Amino acid sequence: MGGAVSFKSLCRTTLINVVVFAILILLLDMGLTLSRFEKQPRSYGKDELTCASELTGYDYCKSIEQVYYLDKRDRIFPVYNYIDVHGRSTYRTPDLIPPVRQSRKIYLLGDSFIQADELWIEERFEHLLRIAGFDVEAHGYSSWNSWQYRRIGDALSPKAGDEIFIFSMSNDYTPHYGNSTIQSLTKFEKVRDEATQEVDGGFWRAYSRQSFFLNRIYFDLKSLFDHQFSANPTNDAGSKGHRPTRGCPTQDSRIAVASGLAEDYLMLDGPSDCWSQRMTESVDLNIAMLNQLKSKLEERGAVVHILLVPAGWAFPDQNTVGRMASDYEFPVGSVVSHHGLVNYFQSHGLKIDDLTGPLSKGNRGENSLYYAVDGHWTPHAHAVIFDHLMNTYLRGQ
Repeated sequence: MGGAVSFKSLCRTTLINVVVFAILILLLDMGLTLSRFEKQPRSYGKDELTCASELTGYDYCKSIEQVYYLDKRDRIFPVYNYIDVHGRSTYRTPDLIPPVRQSRKIYLLGDSFIQADELWIEERFEHLLRIAGFDVEAHGYSSWNSWQYRRIGDALSPKAGDEIFIFSMSNDYTPHYGNSTIQSLTKFEKVRDEATQEVDGGFWRAYSRQSFFLNRIYFDLKSLFDHQFSANPTNDAGSKGHRPTRGCPTQDSRIAVASGLAEDYLMLDGPSDCWSQRMTESVDLNIAMLNQLKSKLEERGAVVHILLVPAGWAFPDQNTVGRMASDYEFPVGSVVSHHGLVNYFQSHGLKIDDLTGPLSKGNRGENSLYYAVDGHWTPHAHAVIFDHLMNTYLRGQ
């Protein structure tokens, strides 16, 4: 009898301890999470929220506060972004804007790598340029491409000597990518009036996505499971993804390619003699648009630079999770760059600055430049790009 009572008492004590421990963990989690927890984006009506733009062909919000959530394997806490009435990234309050000390203004044109909504604005190279004293106007959103750059560039009013940096992403040239330049031209009329709305899941949905412990434990366990039990772990050199070569892909290697989009990237890495007719047409279209934009802006006195942004799989140790997505399946350790595209630019007289070089020099190891899952630049990569712009174009001029 005594043993039975002792066992019940032990169970009761254990249960109480578990409950108390769970409550303490919850309180600690709420403290850690809510210390960084920000209010949800302001609620806007449909017309205000979607902001369909005749200029860009995108649902581009005119003015909104946004909370951006990364996969917790990339970053634990969400990032809070502020967008001004012109659709450009801005600061929480005007007093945070660094003072202008330089006579030249800098314009940045690009896509999601310039938007950089994974980062606080103080972590982006546009902010570092402002710290250096420049007046910076950054135009970047989602998957903008050469078509959007040309349309936005037509609306700019630079003065003589202003510097304009156009960040061209390799997916602008891939015919199979839904928001590439060649696809944007064909679908703009169909999608320009379509609207999308953000789903408001309420406080608890937002809290669960920001929870320090829930997200950290979940992704740690998921990563462990994927590594131990997945049929194709990310470090499996024999997985379905193709290890590209500098020559034309063979028939066998084409069969191993995960998708048409993956094959597009392989083409851009190889010689242009191996490109499909559609790829050549796509690249030529981008070159024509970039040349037109560059000429128009230079006629207004601006100094124009075109920079080519490599994807994370241009490096063997970056974007180690995202590169294994079903659309790509590029194994860790493989390199899929845009070597052939750069050569094609040079042979067609388009001067371009390939950012693969400076990023390679700034590589500090696995996922130091590109987030493992998200695939965009990390704060360190933004510092590398800032140094490159200063040392190559801006310092001492």
